Amino acid sequence: EFTDIGVYQHGIEMEFSGSYLETLGYLKQLKQLPWNFYWDDVLFDVVSYPKSSIIIRVHTLSLKEGWLGV
Repeated sequence: EFTDIGVYQHGIEMEFSGSYLETLGYLKQLKQLPWNFYWDDVLFDVVSYPKSSIIIRVHTLSLKEGWLGV
């Protein structure tokens, strides 16, 4: 968090499974959302071809301390 300058970082981690092409399509949809967020990590692990385990970590920056109005 950047609390000393009044900017807060809110992170989220999403975990799901799918193929490479399904994951690529999902990432493209995320990039087209109207919200601004920053990518921290995308971990892609092939479990049993073609299925994979995917973990995505992103964060947003806000002037509000609460996450999603909480």
